Amino acid sequence: MKKSCLLSYFLFHISYLLLSGCASAPPQPPMAVPQPDARKLPPARGIVITSSVSSDTLEWGLTYNIPLDILWVSGRRIPVRLQPGSDTPGWLKVGIDSASFDTTASATVHLTPLLGQAPTGKLNFVLEAVSDSLPQPVRKEFRLWIQRQTGPFTRLAFGIESQPCDSLCAHVSPFGELAFYDLRHGQGAPCSDTVAVSDAAQIGLQGFALSPQGFALGASCRVAAVYEASGALSFVNLGIAPRLPVGAVLLSLRGANACWLSPDNTVALISMPGAAVPYDIASGRMIGGPCHLTSDTLTVRIHNGRILRAGLCKWELQ
Repeated sequence: MKKSCLLSYFLFHISYLLLSGCASAPPQPPMAVPQPDARKLPPARGIVITSSVSSDTLEWGLTYNIPLDILWVSGRRIPVRLQPGSDTPGWLKVGIDSASFDTTASATVHLTPLLGQAPTGKLNFVLEAVSDSLPQPVRKEFRLWIQRQTGPFTRLAFGIESQPCDSLCAHVSPFGELAFYDLRHGQGAPCSDTVAVSDAAQIGLQGFALSPQGFALGASCRVAAVYEASGALSFVNLGIAPRLPVGAVLLSLRGANACWLSPDNTVALISMPGAAVPYDIASGRMIGGPCHLTSDTLTVRIHNGRILRAGLCKWELQ
């Protein structure tokens, strides 16, 4: 009996000590709950770019505006910078209003396919929204179609008088020689002055001996059609072909008796005895076969940037 009591007392004492030791142990700090890093939020929880435009047709040399809205999905506004994607071609000029902002929620993107440089056809243009608070850019894609300018051709009126065109002067000397000058770098002499304009302002290294038919300037002031004394009709680069020297001859033909230029001055429809032929001025190549015109007073027009019509003649420009 005594042994049983002693054993019970011993076990009770041990249990008491163990419980007392647990009670006196210092409290453990609570486990820290990891907080999400705002800079690593997924794009879907950051911002969304929306626009009323998802696709559009752009014509060479003309600027198109695309409106944008920026939506902060989480309700937390973060600084955002808009920029074109890294694969944007160099011939597409991009401008962005309010490109860096954190209080406004709209922007406008200005797109201009450069005249004489942009190829025709499809282009997927990507706009990116970049921020230090986003792990990667938020991308918005637009489907674009690039084409030549649509509209009526202009029949060139040739003459032998000097004439200004924007900042350019087509100057005819008393000896019937045509030269081109940049009035921005001249010495103040008017384009109609019979005294030669400063040689330092001359465009190109050569002049052109004119035939009695004379010359004509395109409406863009970036190309001239010149009837040379040799009888050839030559097209002179005044900026229409940026990759070639200014003042260089782009195309030269004999037997031309009339010429029409497209709205952007990149296509010439040239009438010759028995047929009319369209040419790409910048490359100097034929872009359609010969077709007989019934009259020299027909309306010539390009449709949808690629279909050229003149009377009964029709070309699909290459």
